[in-house]
Amino acid sequence: MPGADDDQRPELARLAERILAQEVRDFTTLFTAAVQAARDPGPESLWGLDQAAAGGNEGAQGALAYASEQVQRWIFSVHDHAEVLLLLLKHQKLLLIPAWTNARALLEPVLLTCWLLDAKADSSTRIARAASLMPGVIEGAIRQLGLFSGGQDELEAKHAARDELVEYNARHGIESVRRRDKHGVIQDEVAAVMYDGRKASINHNITQLAHDYLPEDRWLYGLLSGATHSKPWLLNGLTNDADEAIRAIIAPLMPVSDAFTKAVTLYLGLDGAPYLVRHARRLQALMERGSPIASIDRSTRPTAFGTFQRGLRPDEIAKPRR
Repeated sequence: MPGADDDQRPELARLAERILAQEVRDFTTLFTAAVQAARDPGPESLWGLDQAAAGGNEGAQGALAYASEQVQRWIFSVHDHAEVLLLLLKHQKLLLIPAWTNARALLEPVLLTCWLLDAKADSSTRIARAASLMPGVIEGAIRQLGLFSGGQDELEAKHAARDELVEYNARHGIESVRRRDKHGVIQDEVAAVMYDGRKASINHNITQLAHDYLPEDRWLYGLLSGATHSKPWLLNGLTNDADEAIRAIIAPLMPVSDAFTKAVTLYLGLDGAPYLVRHARRLQALMERGSPIASIDRSTRPTAFGTFQRGLRPDEIAKPRR
């Protein structure tokens, strides 16, 4: 990694790196507080209300305990992808598509956390969602094992585990909803669970979750998905401006940070305001500051594929600023 003297990145790239590092530190602090709040729920904690709503129901209590473990796994995933994004920002070339692809991988566990901890839902709904997680894990494993040759013993063990879980849940008021095929025939696969009149699917429409939890940034998941799948409509429309591209990496992450912060703090009864204020300040700095303008050859020439316009090549971002 280059030192400060030979760092040839634009000024805004270095600022973007600092902003992301600050975000990582803030969330480390927040999650430390979250662990303590989960161990000792306060009067404003929805986590405490959900545990009270589960009462003496062993199945509901077990579902909430498993859900708390799953949230931790999602948090680890978010942290690891943020670390990868930091490495990409430290690179001496602008790697926009890999950065967006990584941002999509970061966004999905955030949206799932928002769905599971949704402060606008009631306790029964959140318990139903918690109870849908384990069947989802088993069904996902069954689908993947079915694609491999061999491994029949493991596949049978998963089927047995699913049947045991269905029976266990039924004894504790958690109904398993079986999938129907296109002809209406009921299959063995569990598609959803019902608890106290609330239904939760084991599968998640991430596009819909983005609409629900990022209502002012509904375009975000589609954009990041376009990068992940190298869609021509995205690749052919990329900007030639270095600062604009750098902002396009970090700016979309700020509403994601806000959604994540609100989900965790509202559920655990923590004060999220200081974190949200810092997010807003960082976004403002990113949008107001820029790099010195370097000359870019934007000349055009005809080719067999149409007019070719020169722009910012991947290596031009590493040239010293003039």
